[in-house]
Amino acid sequence: MKKFLCYTSLFTLIVLTVLAAFEWSLRRIPTLYTATHQALTERAPQLHTLIMGSSVAKDGINALLLDSTGRAYNMAMPGEQVTYGYLKFCHYAERMPQLRDVVWGLAFYNLFQDDRTDVDASKRAGHRIYMGIDTTDDWMDGVECLSTKSLALRKWTDYYIKGKDLIACDAYGLNIQMPKAQRRKAYLDNAAERAHGHNKEALDNHSLIVANARMIDSVATRCAARGIRLWLVLPPVSRPYGKACDASLLREAADTLSAIASRHKGVYAIDYMRDARFTDDDFFDRNHLTCDEGARKFTLLLRHDMRQHCPQALR
Repeated sequence: MKKFLCYTSLFTLIVLTVLAAFEWSLRRIPTLYTATHQALTERAPQLHTLIMGSSVAKDGINALLLDSTGRAYNMAMPGEQVTYGYLKFCHYAERMPQLRDVVWGLAFYNLFQDDRTDVDASKRAGHRIYMGIDTTDDWMDGVECLSTKSLALRKWTDYYIKGKDLIACDAYGLNIQMPKAQRRKAYLDNAAERAHGHNKEALDNHSLIVANARMIDSVATRCAARGIRLWLVLPPVSRPYGKACDASLLREAADTLSAIASRHKGVYAIDYMRDARFTDDDFFDRNHLTCDEGARKFTLLLRHDMRQHCPQALR
């Protein structure tokens, strides 16, 4: 019996040691979460312009072009929906005393999603462990290898074995992984299929728009109270994708943001989803602009339109 207990204890100790070493090695990997947190922490006192939202903002809005003073940062995250956008703004914006403009770029389907129910647990772990957002009392949520399981192994393999860059953005937060030169030949082939998928997801989770609108409205209230301009932006999409999207859902998303803007001074809603100034050549895929030419075109148009709405914007 003593031998059994001894071997069991030894085995448990070995397993715990391996897990601890694995967790330690995961925490040392530089990722978009760690880079964003560091940039926001260090630059918060000087920032004038903040960009937030999902991948459509991460890939399509060039912070340095939008605000040429260099006091801008794009903290958008691929796959990030309204919930974590709201929580991130609340977490970091109070540290930004000079903040003047906030640009929130959203895909229409983001209004019908919730980060906390997403199947990708790595996003929740990234925000909780590396940014201190949406923390819980469950100790397992604070242990990456246990909370994300196989995704933790993939992250470890991608960095230590494959040597992948897990940050992949420039000094101002723009995603640099989607240049026009690397676009696939059939980059729009599945546009209609993806649009139908987003339509179905939005319809299946339609009631979430109420809670998401409430969070966006809360950000608008906070911005208005501080004299910060908030820009609620629906970026452009490719023509095949836009044609396959449910027109009523696109209209509902645009109307929801417009209604929020109408209730607050200094809050603006701009819809580019079916803007004829964009062609399919501007896109890396169905609804993501190329991070070089596409993002440049959109950012310059956005800057122009923002100043048309408010001459003081981005000054």
